[in-house]
Amino acid sequence: MASPSSAFETLSDEILMIIMRYSGNVTSVFRTFSGLNQRFNQILVDRHLHLLTDFLHINIRQSNFNYYYTTPLFHALSQQLCSLQDNDDRERQIDQCFEKLTSFHIQEITRQIKDQFRFSREQFHSIRVNLSDEEIRFRDAALKRAFNDLQFHSLNHERLQQIENLVIGTGARLECTDNELGEYNLAKALNKLLLAHLYTIGYPSQLCLYSLHRLFKALIVSNPNLVNNKDYVGNGGSPVYFFLSHAIFTLQDFYRSSRSLPINIQKYQIVLELLLFIIQYLKQISNNKLWAKDCVSNCLRVVTSINHEVDEKMYIQYSQMEVLKMLFDEMMRQDRPSDDYWNCMLQEGLSNLIVTGRSDILHYVYYQSSFMLNFVADTRHCHKFIDTMTGIRDRRRIFQHFLDENLFEPWLRSAALLFILLKKKECKWIKKLFRADPTLVHRVDEDGNDPLLYVCLKVNGCRHRLIEYLIGIGSDLHKRNIHDDHFIQAIELKRNRKLLKQLVEHEIVARENENGTTTSVID
Repeated sequence: MASPSSAFETLSDEILMIIMRYSGNVTSVFRTFSGLNQRFNQILVDRHLHLLTDFLHINIRQSNFNYYYTTPLFHALSQQLCSLQDNDDRERQIDQCFEKLTSFHIQEITRQIKDQFRFSREQFHSIRVNLSDEEIRFRDAALKRAFNDLQFHSLNHERLQQIENLVIGTGARLECTDNELGEYNLAKALNKLLLAHLYTIGYPSQLCLYSLHRLFKALIVSNPNLVNNKDYVGNGGSPVYFFLSHAIFTLQDFYRSSRSLPINIQKYQIVLELLLFIIQYLKQISNNKLWAKDCVSNCLRVVTSINHEVDEKMYIQYSQMEVLKMLFDEMMRQDRPSDDYWNCMLQEGLSNLIVTGRSDILHYVYYQSSFMLNFVADTRHCHKFIDTMTGIRDRRRIFQHFLDENLFEPWLRSAALLFILLKKKECKWIKKLFRADPTLVHRVDEDGNDPLLYVCLKVNGCRHRLIEYLIGIGSDLHKRNIHDDHFIQAIELKRNRKLLKQLVEHEIVARENENGTTTSVID
């Protein structure tokens, strides 16, 4: 009698595809069947099974479905997935492939948006330039009335389509005041018509959802300054990009803090595309030089853990990362100087990443060396960050993980971080830093204290083993700080009586003459 595995393998490719299709979500199917044999690997990446595009939520009827499978990236990932073997590294390789897949997808959407934005602007201007002043006033007024009516009616595809046609068909342009306390504007419409319904089942309908998506883009094309429209946030107003980025990174509407249901992934994608659309405007046209920094600080401060099924969780996580990379790149390109407010917001953001366990984003931030160096230059913020990092066991593991992987990052070998760890007597991590960079033993604080003097003068509690270690790695025993204090004087201070006793008892220092003066140090 044939074994179950051999009988299973005799089935046709078409039947195997049906079985795989009903075996769970995309990543589960890959984790179940990949690596078993070469034939299964080939079936998994077959476009007729379309698992890769299913992961990206691309419908097989969409125009770009076949295009994706012809790209070099899809070909390379297919080859990589076809070569998978059933070993301990298989799941990690699968995750990496889907991360690259999502990154490519977001970049492709961004490329299409750039082309669409430019083409739509040119088409809109070609219509409007040929209108008389009277026609412009009439059409703009009609658009304004139709837009304002949206706040009083349920969403209707025909109504949305008519408003869109006023823009792309007749060249009408919407004008709204930016003030959050003023009239109905784009920010208020976005919150009321789309973001408020992220968890509403069945409303708006899928047809209305896509009509609403096209309408918002058409309105921005008609007047890019609409992205500066504000809605109320409690202590003033925030612009459109604030609410979109908040929805992407918290997976909820700004005005509703409770999440009882998973976010609808189609709505998430529309919000994501709108944010990418507005980012292109801000990069190309806007005079606001602080938008990228504002977005980064807000995203880091509000991002949450993701409680979705594995496919959606991975897609959301990877797409969030791609958006954050765009924002970071733009922020670094603008090269705006840091200030106290920005450092405070960054501190909140880094702490939030640790508390919510978003080590993926924290890992990325770690690699922004110049970014982190500017931050840790302010010891106050660095101290709060390390306090959060070393607070409880799970967070200490995160810090240990990044310390192991990124030890040679410049900010991890900064004097600010070193003296904070000395203050906290984190001996294990201190030794790791010194092994990576022995020259740290000669760094000084604002009072001219090297690590040895710092431990003697500014650290409390049991310190004799730490002092023994610092002496052993070559600390300068004659080093003087700006107050002309050196090691021997420091350990003879009244506050260090217990410390001196421990140093003598453990033969780290010795007392030789009758009056008890410390005269030598045992190497």
